[in-house]
Amino acid sequence: MFKALSDAPFFASCIEGVQDLKKIDATRYDAVLETRIAYMRFKFEVVVEMTKLSPPELIEATVEGTPLVWCAGSLQLRRRCSRRMAPAPSSVMRSRRGRILVPIN
Repeated sequence: MFKALSDAPFFASCIEGVQDLKKIDATRYDAVLETRIAYMRFKFEVVVEMTKLSPPELIEATVEGTPLVWCAGSLQLRRRCSRRMAPAPSSVMRSRRGRILVPIN
């Protein structure tokens, strides 16, 4: 799971509106983010930097762009303690809304 989500092209494909992802160096990427709020459309040129990778559980990144975009976030992966079983695909998939669907192990 960590390997898939730390792969920038795969992760970007799970986020609606990300286009033209280009690698700058080992931790930075250029991209275009296009989104819509109500009837207005916004398009931003952004630089995404993966600031911390701590396998197998933590990915942190910052996003800076124009016009005036900045955010930081982290993705923390944890194993479930329960023994629930659910039908699961053989790999990570994404829903129609771009949400990441993860098998329960």
